[in-house]
Amino acid sequence: QVDRGYAVASVNYRLAPGVTAEQMLGDGDQAVRFIKANRSSWGAGAGKVIASGGSAGGTIALLLAAAPGYFAAAGPGPLSGIDPKVDAVISLVGPSDLRSYIEGSTGGWGPGVAEGFLGCS
Repeated sequence: QVDRGYAVASVNYRLAPGVTAEQMLGDGDQAVRFIKANRSSWGAGAGKVIASGGSAGGTIALLLAAAPGYFAAAGPGPLSGIDPKVDAVISLVGPSDLRSYIEGSTGGWGPGVAEGFLGCS
């Protein structure tokens, strides 16, 4: 919808089990940088970047906004000079307090979910 003043990019990230939250957030960080680096070639211009997601994607969007650049891939890369800051977040049921998962009070989702996501036990 560039002709209406906005563009949308759908981003994939690696999923648990098998990856940690830090790796998922690194994927999100790289996606924001890639979008910012390439948006002018797509005709999107230099407007605001809004991160949005549902469930785990919402949590990733929240954390990317709260700590821009913290989850960047290690070492310099072709996108390392791009600012990963997002201008706003729309989180659709993104868990922001994982204590209920760790305590096992989420109706079937227990400590294993939080431990797998956080990469700890």
